Amino acid sequence: MDVTAQGMSGLLGCLSILYDAPNIDAFIIAGSFAHEGRLLREGAGLAEIARRGGKPVLFYSYSVISEASKRLFAELDLHCFPSMTGAVRALRALVDQAEFQARGPVPLPEEPPLPEAALRLLQGQGALTEHASRALLAACGLALPPERLARDAAEAAAVAGAIGFPVALKIQSRGIPHKTEAGGVALNLADAAAVRDAFTRMMDSVRHHAPDAVIEGVSVQRMAPRGVECIIGLTRDADFGPMVLCGLGGIHAEVLADTVLAPCPVSVVEAREMILSLRGARLLTGARGAPPADVEALAALLARISEIGVAAGPRLKELDLNPVIVHPEGQGVSIADALAVLEETA
Repeated sequence: MDVTAQGMSGLLGCLSILYDAPNIDAFIIAGSFAHEGRLLREGAGLAEIARRGGKPVLFYSYSVISEASKRLFAELDLHCFPSMTGAVRALRALVDQAEFQARGPVPLPEEPPLPEAALRLLQGQGALTEHASRALLAACGLALPPERLARDAAEAAAVAGAIGFPVALKIQSRGIPHKTEAGGVALNLADAAAVRDAFTRMMDSVRHHAPDAVIEGVSVQRMAPRGVECIIGLTRDADFGPMVLCGLGGIHAEVLADTVLAPCPVSVVEAREMILSLRGARLLTGARGAPPADVEALAALLARISEIGVAAGPRLKELDLNPVIVHPEGQGVSIADALAVLEETA
């Protein structure tokens, strides 16, 4: 509504008439607040109407907002945006918040979801190795590809032969949380000779990259079949508690930045909705003739991780599963890498 024509009763008069209209849900009042005169005349009345509640009243200034106007807006507890885009995004955020509040808490299973073995593994501090992180996940009932720890090249070759080729080697050290950058990852090793050679080169690389790191060994893992690489994360926010994340993963997770976040816990239905809301969801549903991926298995894993985040409490600070390889429909998922970070203080 254009309120500038002669005969109109200003911003305050129009808002007082329109606020209770049943077919209007929110207001964006656009004007110039380069001078504080309008707010001095009408600000108190506008703030009084806005405090009725139920209908947001936001302001947009199409000119630079004066410092005096900024102070008046703050004193009146009114919100003025320097762009219409900002005002519209604020309304969208209010809608999202209302939907979240309407959802209500999701009940947890009556039985404690974490067994004693998992609780014992949560007693440490700081970042765990991948081997220890996988042990924590296994104790929580999650299935992982076969893996064992080796401490020299000969043992690594023997382990690889026992679990089956091809295998991956990954350095295990709490001082090297990001293994790829240190040269601590070797993939698709097809025979014992390749394993021994990769082990030797890996140890040289990581000792050069982190000479003071304590190396616990090298994890030998059977390579998982190909699929769509995703990421599942868990973090404990100081204000909102445990939050679960999913998105497209692999080595380009930070570059793609295609993720969605939700407070824990989430149900399998909510987890599926999160996954399908990703911009790259078509990679999972069958893009360019590819078979659909096992979204149901990914949703089940995401829901379970969210339950673990609640059950573990403040002891579990972060959990990063990247990549989680999603295989074709009906063939499940493989957790190819994991990193758990425990709270430094109880």
